[in-house]
Amino acid sequence: MGPVGTRLDQGEYEEVAQEIIAQRGRHMFDLEVEARYSSKAELSGPVLQIRALTEKFVITTNFDEVLELAFRTQDSPFSEVWHPASIPDEVIRVSTGPDSTALIKLHGDSKYANGRVFTKSEYDLFYGAPLDMDRPLPKLLATLYSRQCMLFIGCSLCSDRTLDVFRQTIQREGAGRVSRHFAILECPDDGDILDREKFLTEINIVPIWFPKGDFTAIEALLEYLIQATGRLQT
Repeated sequence: MGPVGTRLDQGEYEEVAQEIIAQRGRHMFDLEVEARYSSKAELSGPVLQIRALTEKFVITTNFDEVLELAFRTQDSPFSEVWHPASIPDEVIRVSTGPDSTALIKLHGDSKYANGRVFTKSEYDLFYGAPLDMDRPLPKLLATLYSRQCMLFIGCSLCSDRTLDVFRQTIQREGAGRVSRHFAILECPDDGDILDREKFLTEINIVPIWFPKGDFTAIEALLEYLIQATGRLQT
């Protein structure tokens, strides 16, 4: 097995969560998830800039309600909030319609165990084992990835099942038929940057690096994008 910290560093998040349930029990696990992700801390930083960057929809794999709170505090609540167990076939039409800003919580919510994607068995259920691109969640993610230009903020974009969906979409449709995406990421060490750029650009994601450890740079980058978008729209 190995130490939990080492296994998390190796990306074994699903397996560790599964083992915690086996040790603590499902009910205690759900209570702790709800308590951990339900804090109502005062909002600040880049999350308050997201509303100015989009008129359509936001996608998150987070379990908390930070995005919902951020949009409500700016008098612009989401018109719809979708979870994996309740995403309808028409979600793309709804989330891209006029006067509609929808939130798609791909992996569910801290308050609801039903439909949450956290443990290995839950990932296997929603994504398939091996990955099944015809299941609703991978199918939705692949469609959004193919058709929309995404900006990734606060995502590590290391190996996980969402990236597996992106890879299979590229293999199936070809890079030239998939939208180009962008990601604001902490710059890796010099020896790793070429490998990371190769990894990301092969799935049509262009990294926008900020200096290592300088997380305040994210706000400056987003402010520039907001201003640039405003100039393009006027």
